[in-house]
This record gives sequence, structure tokens and C-alpha cells, in this order.
Amino acid sequence: MKRDGRELAAKMEAMLRGRLGAGLRLVPFETGSAKVVFRAELASGKRLFVKLVRTDKGLAQKRLADELALPFVARVLHLLPWDGEHSVMCQEWQEGRHVLPEDMTDRQCASLIAATMRLQAALKPRHAMLPPQDLEKAFAVVADFARRHPLMRPLLASLLELPPAERTFPAAESLAVIHGDQHYENYLFDGEEVGAIMDFEAVTRGLRTQDFAYAVMRRLFKARLSAGKQARLAELLARMFEAAGAPPEERALAINMWRIVFAARRLASHPHFGPVALLVWKRDLPLRRLLAAARA
Repeated sequence: MKRDGRELAAKMEAMLRGRLGAGLRLVPFETGSAKVVFRAELASGKRLFVKLVRTDKGLAQKRLADELALPFVARVLHLLPWDGEHSVMCQEWQEGRHVLPEDMTDRQCASLIAATMRLQAALKPRHAMLPPQDLEKAFAVVADFARRHPLMRPLLASLLELPPAERTFPAAESLAVIHGDQHYENYLFDGEEVGAIMDFEAVTRGLRTQDFAYAVMRRLFKARLSAGKQARLAELLARMFEAAGAPPEERALAINMWRIVFAARRLASHPHFGPVALLVWKRDLPLRRLLAAARA
């Protein structure tokens, strides 16, 4: 952990000892993200998940967990003031392990489908913390990059030539309320069953299939996977779409929205470096295969 993280841990541990008991010990652990999070170990042996959050987000997450009352959503047990804008959020500790999507067993996939659908059924519009993905803005980033780097335009043609119907959300009132950031580091398996779904800061309105598509497509876009593992991810996504009862047009839209968002994020991070379009083209190839299967 970096120095600023160590200083934060020491200060936070002292505060928590004063509120929750002198025997408390704070242990940092890796999550795969840039966020600094901790495990609090109390003298009683009880554990807590500890994170510094904006107070408004902490209150929203506490309300969400209380209202959902789902076994795989951790309750917020303490929300302790830290400074004028932040609080220390202490949640129930949840056991489990991260499993790469391509390594999920069939039973784990079925459990993730069931838990996701149960979560979406319980989420209400008041739980949304972010607006829907702005697909028009993301598409404009891709189009603007192609305009400024005309030699790279052919590499982005499969995105730029998508018809509006395949890259535009329906009316907001017809969208579901979804997790919004459901990748493999935000859920845990306890054996073959989902033991926890975490990190509800991106709850939003979106397609019912959006969470399923993200769980698979984020991995496909970011990782260099063998043909066999890519095929396994395609198989799992097909199962997820089938379980959700999604028609072909919704499946295609869910895939295209993430294709556009992923491309826009990468291009926006290197706006003056034309060859980054080649990287986007290469990483988009397995996503285009998903799209071809969804259209079939």
C-alpha cells in the first residue's frame, strides 16, 4: 500500500478503535481497483468491510441495502463521519472469492443469472445513483476521433456504420434499474453460489441485459484470451441472454452499447495518438463475434 494509503489506514484505525473498540485492527487488501479499502478485525473476531465514501453515497447505499434486504447485498452497519464530505462506511463482511468469467462453472453461471435477475427485480427507480449511459456522447467521441484521424477511420468503421436503432437506448421509462458495474471483481462466489454482489455506486437505468453483457464483454475487451476461453465467454453470455428472455434486438443493443463505450473510453484517453484505433479494432474483434451470434 502506498504511503498515503498507510497514513489513511493509521488515522482511520485510530478513529474506529475509539468508536468500535480498542482491540480493532485495520487490514488493507487488494481489490483489483484503485480504491483503498480495508478489512476491520474486531476483538470479538467479527470482521467488517471498511471504505471511505462520500457521505451522500454512503447514505444512499445504506438505504439501498436496507430496502433490498437481499442475502447477497451487505448491510451498512456503521456510517461514521470523517470530514465535511466523507464518512467511513462499515459493511457486513461477506465470504467468497472472485472467479474470472471464463472460469465460471455452469452452476456458478446459473447462480449469477438468478442473483442478477433477483437484484434487478428488487431495484427501484429511487435507487438509481447515475443517469443512463450517454450513448450519443460516447458515439460522438468515436466519430470525432475518426474525423481528426481520417487514416484511422477504416479501423472504426464497424462502429461508425452501426444504424441508430442498434446504438440508441429506448425511452428512459422503459429501461430497467440495474447494478451498472457488474464485473467479476464486484461479485463473490461462495462455492457454486453467489455469496455477494458489491459496489452499488453505479446503479442506473439500463437494459436488463446490460449487466450480463458487461460481465462478459469487459473481460473480453481487456484481456488477451485464447480462442477456447473466448468461446466459453460467448457461450455463457448466450445463456444469460436466454435466461433473461431478451429478444435479438435487445441483445444486439446491449453488445453495441458496450462496444461503443469501451472504444470511446480508450480513444478519449489518447485523443492525439491515431494508432490507438488499431488497439480498439483488435479488442473489438471478439465483441463483433458476439454481435454476429446475437443477430443470428
